[in-house]
Amino acid sequence: MVQESHHERPVRTLFLVENSSIVRERFGALLSALPGLAVVGQAEDAPSAITCILRLRPDLVLLDIRLRVGNGIEVLKAIRPQLLDAVLIMMSSEPSEQRRRQCFASGADYFFDKTLEFGRIIELISSRV
Repeated sequence: MVQESHHERPVRTLFLVENSSIVRERFGALLSALPGLAVVGQAEDAPSAITCILRLRPDLVLLDIRLRVGNGIEVLKAIRPQLLDAVLIMMSSEPSEQRRRQCFASGADYFFDKTLEFGRIIELISSRV
């Protein structure tokens, strides 16, 4: 029988999908520093994001709309039906009300303007671990 320590919080997992390597590194470093959170993978394009996310089944997915190949909405539509309990967080540097509605209709839990709401993204993820 395995006994859990009541002092350790369970680790929540996050997968990061972002086309910019600089932004991906910055988010990755900030998120990896959060206690109770493990960044289990990163991708810059839709095909590899979908494959990895469905294999790893993370608790949270931070997903940019613009990707090197495909887009974040494709990823969202592909993973949401199979990850019903995951928190799916969309972000865009070019947010619009139409884009926001499209993301929520496709299964997003949250939508952020990553240029103006970077801190709020980190705060939200911190509150979920």
